[in-house]
Amino acid sequence: MTVQISYFSATGSEMANLGIALSEISDSYSIRLDGKTRIQLPDDYLIDEFVSKALESDMIYISLHGGETSCPPFVPLMDALEKRRKAGERVPYVHIQGEMESLALCQKFGTEAGSENWENIIKYSTSGGVANLKNMLLLMLAIVTKEDIPRDDPIPTVQHGIYHPDLKEVPDPEEYKKKLVQEGKPVVGIWFYQTYWINSNLDHIDAFIREIEKQGASALALFHNRYGSKDLGNLGVDELVDRYFMLDGKPVIDLLINAMHFSLNLVRPEYKGLLKSLGVPIFQGMISSNTRKDWEESYQGISTMDVVFSAAQPEFDGVMININSGTKETDITEPLTGALIARYKPIPERVEKFISHALNWVALAKKKNEEKKVAIIFHHNPPRNDRIGCAVGLDTFASVKLLIDRMKDEGYVIDRTYDDGDHMAGELLDRMTYDRSPGKI
Repeated sequence: MTVQISYFSATGSEMANLGIALSEISDSYSIRLDGKTRIQLPDDYLIDEFVSKALESDMIYISLHGGETSCPPFVPLMDALEKRRKAGERVPYVHIQGEMESLALCQKFGTEAGSENWENIIKYSTSGGVANLKNMLLLMLAIVTKEDIPRDDPIPTVQHGIYHPDLKEVPDPEEYKKKLVQEGKPVVGIWFYQTYWINSNLDHIDAFIREIEKQGASALALFHNRYGSKDLGNLGVDELVDRYFMLDGKPVIDLLINAMHFSLNLVRPEYKGLLKSLGVPIFQGMISSNTRKDWEESYQGISTMDVVFSAAQPEFDGVMININSGTKETDITEPLTGALIARYKPIPERVEKFISHALNWVALAKKKNEEKKVAIIFHHNPPRNDRIGCAVGLDTFASVKLLIDRMKDEGYVIDRTYDDGDHMAGELLDRMTYDRSPGKI
């Protein structure tokens, strides 16, 4: 008997490892897996094709990431399954999983939602890695065939640790930090998702590390899951910062590259001020979710969703936005499952510029304030005198006046101070301005 599984993953991050896992059991078991990710089902024809195959399969696996909208065939597939049930026809075993918001869908449409089998499939998939995915497939085979197929329990995977492409093992953080301090070079921290590490989606992280070292600094790259979880053994971000970025009460890193999406503070208000307490600049390691071709041909560059996830939200944490330095490529098809494998790829010349900019900030932080030169540029659009320094809900000139006073107190060389904001505005208007109002030019 050949067991047929229809497998859908909204993110597709595990597809490469799933293919390896399938290859390791294919000699012993007859199993055919049709794998699809969200980007492989862009139109009704392909959705209908997936639904037709899924209805004839023995098991349907659906991993959601953002509710039913993350799975284009979800609604038509569930409708088709319900029609078959009412008609008394055979229906496949259905497994659905996702975040907490998807729990109701799992319970409503899943065959055994909440059962031991359901929980074990989730444990295998969320733990990740080839070994766990192989055992997940064996469990699926046992469910379908109702045979006692031997398999191992879910294997806990490393949830956080230091990464370097030259290291085969995750090093001890204390020893690694001491080594970096002894080298005496600037240290650039990077933190990124543990799923990148477990699924070997690391080309863009490797590019950051290699370029940092090429430009004369050291890298301290940390993978983690960002939010604490006692069940999985995840440390909270506060504990991660203390364990990996601090030594003897002081930060080991001189700058942090944030290769994660969204805002930490908005999701977990208790971490507000944590990144600021590091006392180092934080740059957003922006990677486009579009392909290199689409990114190059786009007038906008990064997509609107990328702006939200990788620019607007991280700014709430005090993260500085920099240039895009990579793209998401989906040009490889996993041969056994037919699923597209998504991989982040660096844009070398942009990585070089990004790291150069970052290290300039490191150098700037080491300068004394009296040695720094600062330019203050006022917004001026449209070009009329009444629009110089315009802002909503902010007195720009009064704010800059206070900024200059503070800079003088902190040792910057200030040749000119102002009585108030009006004093500053009047002085600017007494000079040549670019005023395109009628009659001015």
